[in-house]
Amino acid sequence: MKSKDICFKSTKEEVAKFFAEYFRINEDVYNNLIKEYISGDILPNLSQEDLSYLGLRKISIMKWENIMTKIKINLKEIK
Repeated sequence: MKSKDICFKSTKEEVAKFFAEYFRINEDVYNNLIKEYISGDILPNLSQEDLSYLGLRKISIMKWENIMTKIKINLKEIK
C-alpha cells in the first residue's frame, strides 16, 4: 500500500492496514486503531501523544509525521 492509497474517506480498517504494512505495527496497535475508530478523516487531527497512546513507537510517529506532510491533501475533505 502506498501513501496515496490513504485519504479522507479511508475506513478504520484501511487505516489500520496502511499502518500495518508501512510501519509494521504489531497486532495490539492494529486493533487499537480499529477500536478507537481511527479513520482517514481523523488522522490529520492526531497528536504525537495520541499516536503514542495507540501504541506507535517514537520512530513510527516520526515517520508518520514525514508522510503526513506529503499526503495532507489526500486527508482533507474535498468540498
